[in-house]
Amino acid sequence: MHFGLPVWLTIVAAPLITALFALATGYPSLRVKGHYFAIVTLAFNMVIFIVLMNYTSLTHGEAGIPGIPKPGSKGGLFNFRDRETYYYFMVICAVGMTGLAALIARSRVGQILVAIRQNEPMVTAIGIPAWKYKLFAFVTSAMFAGFAGALYAHYQSFINPDVFGVAQSLDAILAVIMGGSGTIAGPAIGAFIVVFLPEVLRFADSFRLILYGLILVLATIFMPRGIVGLSSDLFDRLTRRVQK
Repeated sequence: MHFGLPVWLTIVAAPLITALFALATGYPSLRVKGHYFAIVTLAFNMVIFIVLMNYTSLTHGEAGIPGIPKPGSKGGLFNFRDRETYYYFMVICAVGMTGLAALIARSRVGQILVAIRQNEPMVTAIGIPAWKYKLFAFVTSAMFAGFAGALYAHYQSFINPDVFGVAQSLDAILAVIMGGSGTIAGPAIGAFIVVFLPEVLRFADSFRLILYGLILVLATIFMPRGIVGLSSDLFDRLTRRVQK
């Protein structure tokens, strides 16, 4: 918007820019572990939100940036100004990114990341620099977020700091918890729940947030592995009964 760059160029550049920010924040963040890591990244989130709110010469503050152009043109093969066309474009991007995540998970790097999650001291003991792989995961997830953010901004044609708040970060975490961490399908399923559950609970407007929170707490207690983990356990039980 400030420099008149082509839309497709900014969409491609977005994940690269977020990767640079992830490198700058990820290295010091990964020096701590567990809950402390979550607190540090949340603190970075709050710092970025404050900067976006006050750096008005760039972001226009709470007023945001209107008039963000959509890719393509009406005379082109695909008119991305049409919401239906843009929707299918987003579906293709989502499937592509999910496929890329699956390839990473099945690669040697993905197997090492699983090993780090299970027993990081043992991985370090056999000579694998765990922090490098954790930084890779940190940067890769930031690139995914940057790409999604660019698509969102050009779809909405407007963006302001509200979408960078803590609530949105918590929604992303809850999507992983509800769907099932450590899986490819889990976050996708959890995202549908996080998006649609508040809408379903609109009939109880006064108690909507209370019910929403209660459902999430119960799901975390009784489904620690998420919906994917619960489905896997049920399938294993049914398989055992059939074999008997």
